[in-house]
Amino acid sequence: MKWVKDSVINLDTIYQGQTADFKATIVNSGTNRLFIRNIFSSCGCTQITLSNDEINIYDTAFIIGKIDTKGKKGRAISLIHFNANTIQKYHTLRINYYVKENGKFKVIL
Repeated sequence: MKWVKDSVINLDTIYQGQTADFKATIVNSGTNRLFIRNIFSSCGCTQITLSNDEINIYDTAFIIGKIDTKGKKGRAISLIHFNANTIQKYHTLRINYYVKENGKFKVIL
């Protein structure tokens, strides 16, 4: 198994309350069918979908996700963990992002 780009995704700055989408591609570079199991996010703010949990040799699968920044500010990390039938059984996808607080204006009359 290998990542098409990297196991780390660096997103741009996101404003508080917005959502950010991400997509990671996994390639089965082994000699057997790849099975991905027990995929989960480290945070309830990150929703994930796995396109296919059984990947034929040289085929790909996608981890597609959405991060909700409600209540967050500053540097943040979301981790996606899963098991696979590879030599290294446990894998992690890391998503780094920065949440900028929305400017609040006070109206004086």
